[in-house]
Amino acid sequence: MKNRTAGMLDTVKRLIRYMFRFYPVMLPVIIVFILANAVISSLPSIFQQNVVAVMEEAWGTGASWETVQPAVMHFVYILAGLYAVSLILGFAYNQLMALFTQGFLDKIRREMFEHMESLPIRYFDTHKHGDIMSHYTNDVDAMRQMISQAFPQLLISAITIVSILCIMCYYSIPMAVVILLGAAVTVTITKKIGGKSAKYFMAQQKAV
Repeated sequence: MKNRTAGMLDTVKRLIRYMFRFYPVMLPVIIVFILANAVISSLPSIFQQNVVAVMEEAWGTGASWETVQPAVMHFVYILAGLYAVSLILGFAYNQLMALFTQGFLDKIRREMFEHMESLPIRYFDTHKHGDIMSHYTNDVDAMRQMISQAFPQLLISAITIVSILCIMCYYSIPMAVVILLGAAVTVTITKKIGGKSAKYFMAQQKAV
């Protein structure tokens, strides 16, 4: 299992090196857009809380809408600006990601073809044509899904989790600690139950 995990990590590292080698400028720009979009998408909760606080204070003091309107609208304009920037970054990221993915896969296929041209005839005699073609179709398609979906989603999720954690610590560190402990307990229980379920499922399949 450890050797398999190490091999997967080496493959991912090699793939990342390929991506930076083919697109040394576009890829960092895409990463910056993803990071900025993830951070900005997490910020509205802070300003929403500020709006709620202003409205609660006005409700408690009996202030009129005209009194609190400037403060509320200030936060509303900030929220609208954040959402607009998030939409622009998301659109730019999706367009660049589509260009990057298509170009990267094209370069990979070309390198694979050039490498196969250097292989001896014995390779083609000992491998089925379907197996060879699957490298250009199935394997490359799996790579496309990883590049266009898995990697960006992993990056977005990581940044979102960090941003939300920072926001929770900003409001209440004890509450953030309680939530993290609860999440850790949930993950541990789920992992144990999932492991036992997989064990029994494999035993059942063998029995069948």
